[in-house]
Amino acid sequence: MTAASGEASWPLPHELMEVPGDHFTMLEDHSETTAAAIRTWVARMTGVSAGRNSR
Repeated sequence: MTAASGEASWPLPHELMEVPGDHFTMLEDHSETTAAAIRTWVARMTGVSAGRNSR
C-alpha cells in the first residue's frame, strides 16, 4: 500500500478494473458485477466475446 493514499500498489504492468465491494463482497454480494468485469477483460484481451454461462 502507498502510505499517502492507503491504496494498494502493484509495481508490474497491469490493468485496473474497479468493481463494487471489498475483498470479500466482490466475490459474494457483487459476484455478478465482478464476473461481468472479468468477461469484459477476457474479451478485450483475447478478441473473443464469451457470453454469460457459455463454455
